[in-house]
Amino acid sequence: MPDLPIQFPLYLIPLRLMVTQSLLIVVAIALESLVLRRFLQYPPRKSVEYSISINLFSLVVGWFFFLNLVSNVPLPAAILEDLMNLILFDKWSNATRAGTVIVALVTFFVTFFIEVIGFTSLQKLRNEEEAIESQIDRTRKRPKYAQSRARGLFSIGDQANADPLYVLLLANAASYTAIVAILLLLRFGSEMMALTA
Repeated sequence: MPDLPIQFPLYLIPLRLMVTQSLLIVVAIALESLVLRRFLQYPPRKSVEYSISINLFSLVVGWFFFLNLVSNVPLPAAILEDLMNLILFDKWSNATRAGTVIVALVTFFVTFFIEVIGFTSLQKLRNEEEAIESQIDRTRKRPKYAQSRARGLFSIGDQANADPLYVLLLANAASYTAIVAILLLLRFGSEMMALTA
């Protein structure tokens, strides 16, 4: 095995954070795809694709923003230490407990805004893709039944009259409620294990 130029201690790799983040993103994708399917009448594959795309987009943008904030904004040493202890070692202090509600509310609305940007971008790409497909279909002069079958059972015109922003807000609220419940269960479980040990 080749030697790395920088020796990185293994205890600094936030494995617990990575596993928890993976679990939470899977829950968010599942719940948001169900909401998209139910209210926008998307087929299952399309709702899952949209949910995966907007959640991964918001995850990447969120981590990018957070890491830039931590590295570029001069934070007091106590806040930075509390933040690193929370992220790397799941150790809560009184300061992190007090700011959790405010951070959760801000994160909810920022994530919603990022997901709206991702959703509208996906809609534009999807509309352009369907316009190109319809142009190709016209040049090939395929029969009508083949065209409707190639697009699937649902097209853009078959969607329900629900407002996509309202549906995204509802999907985001459902996934955040489930995420908070899971995080509270994990926190309660770790506190119970600490008491019995």
